[in-house]
Amino acid sequence: APRPTTWSTGATSGAVISAVSSPTMLVDTLTRCISPISPSRCFKSPEKQRAPSQQRKQMPKLLLVAFEGFELLDAFGPLELLLLAGYSVTIAAPTNGVVRGGVVGSEACKSEAAKLEVRSCVPVVASHSLVEALSQKWDLLLVPGGQGTRALVGDEPFLATLALLCDASAAVASVCTGSALLAAAGVLDGRKA
Repeated sequence: APRPTTWSTGATSGAVISAVSSPTMLVDTLTRCISPISPSRCFKSPEKQRAPSQQRKQMPKLLLVAFEGFELLDAFGPLELLLLAGYSVTIAAPTNGVVRGGVVGSEACKSEAAKLEVRSCVPVVASHSLVEALSQKWDLLLVPGGQGTRALVGDEPFLATLALLCDASAAVASVCTGSALLAAAGVLDGRKA
């Protein structure tokens, strides 16, 4: 099976960013690495890992970055596993409220805001804006792919906020074209791809 590509974030946060081409690869990677007590043990360099007696007893926190046109499977496939692993999940979007995720395909559902066409739209409520999410530290930041990434790779305010969220997260993972958002935000600069 293909292995995901990972990049170490180095001295700034000690996390490792993992980009995978499919939700199945992300679930496989996370299954091998995650326990409810130590959510990011395989994502941190050995010098950053805590001794078992110092591990957190609270639920690890995951932030899902949602946006108009995110791919449903890229987000909710990994979330199902992570919920079972004991994560608490928060969904944030450029603005809090409803965003539509979908499956890329026909013209059955159009989002004028993102200028995209998806076969099935599912409204998802983001409880936080991305800016509001900056007030917290996250154990894992998940950036899904989807048709909506095409508009966001040129959205400087979104990319600046995404970069700050990566800094506020112990680990960052992306699925499919979510990695394009991380690259456009400068988070992958200087890392082996």
